[in-house]
Amino acid sequence: MSAFHNPVAVHFGAGVFDAAAAMVPDLCYVIASPGALARGLVDRFRARARNVEGVYAAAAPNPTLRAVRDAAAQIGAIRSQTLVAIGGGSALDTAKAIAAAQASPAPFWLTDHLRDGRPLPSPFQPPRLIMIPTTAGTGSEMTMWATLWDDEARTKFSLAHEALYAAAAFVDPELTLSVPPGVTIATALDALSHAMEAVWNRRANPVSDALAAQAIALIPGALRDALANPATLAAREALSRASALAGLAFSNTRTALAHSISYPLTAHCGLPHGLACSLTLPEILEWNAAHDPARIAPIVRALGCASVTAAVDCLARLHEDLRLSDLVQPYVTVSRVEALGACFIAPGRAENNIRPVDNERAKALLVASLRRLWLSPNDHLKPEGR
Repeated sequence: MSAFHNPVAVHFGAGVFDAAAAMVPDLCYVIASPGALARGLVDRFRARARNVEGVYAAAAPNPTLRAVRDAAAQIGAIRSQTLVAIGGGSALDTAKAIAAAQASPAPFWLTDHLRDGRPLPSPFQPPRLIMIPTTAGTGSEMTMWATLWDDEARTKFSLAHEALYAAAAFVDPELTLSVPPGVTIATALDALSHAMEAVWNRRANPVSDALAAQAIALIPGALRDALANPATLAAREALSRASALAGLAFSNTRTALAHSISYPLTAHCGLPHGLACSLTLPEILEWNAAHDPARIAPIVRALGCASVTAAVDCLARLHEDLRLSDLVQPYVTVSRVEALGACFIAPGRAENNIRPVDNERAKALLVASLRRLWLSPNDHLKPEGR
């Protein structure tokens, strides 16, 4: 059992966004999503900051090696010792990658590091990071890694180093009030997956369990409330709190089987990450519980259930209430899953699962999840995903 460690200073609550600028050193560089720019958040930050050297506001969803390389080239060398990231998880991950690129004067080296294992520069001293999430789900502001996609090989990499932990995270639920329903669902389910994966994890410890359980207890009800009343701050605050708690939990454990299964669904089928990593949660919960029911008990209790069967049904009902089948069907068919082959075991993820798993078992759990969503033993209702 590992010890818990997380160095991020967390500032949480409505209005902390406006306090962030005053806590940033004299010179900073802003990395933002186009949405954060369009909503006026970048201008709002700049109006309160002492000195902003520059802004890059084109951080795209699911950042790729190519996109980050182009961003690093566009930004060039900066004088700032602090990067401020404003946006969803993709913007935060882009900022981490750009910070890493700034740590070496050599031409863009991240591709060789991630693809071929080229060592990080020594010493590795990227700029200080300040993270301001505008969605409630990815938890990237709490972790030391950034998810980057290789659009040529259609695979996913994690850039990881202790120096990529944020110095501070400002989690302001007010920034999530305008998040549309589809993104609200995907990000909240991403947080639920982070929390559950932190529990059925070989790296779990009592602190990560406690944080994860609080997140699991919050998400189903808060998500339903946020969808029914999108402008209700209480629901958004609960989702932001759950995302932060789940982020802290899995910052120590990493993710496990559900994420391992999800990566080819995003890379090859285009299924949004939060949906891809959460659609198998009921099936993996049941399968892991058969192996180690005591390890699964924190999840069962957090869902307010008396048994594993009841907890599985609770998650399945949540998927039904969210009409998850309608969200998944445009992307994934059983036949397409079968055609993907041996790609569901991601190094650094599947082996974290408390129960050993191979590709065929992972694929079987995914197919079972799809059949449950579609309530039919047949591959029906939809054309092949894109």
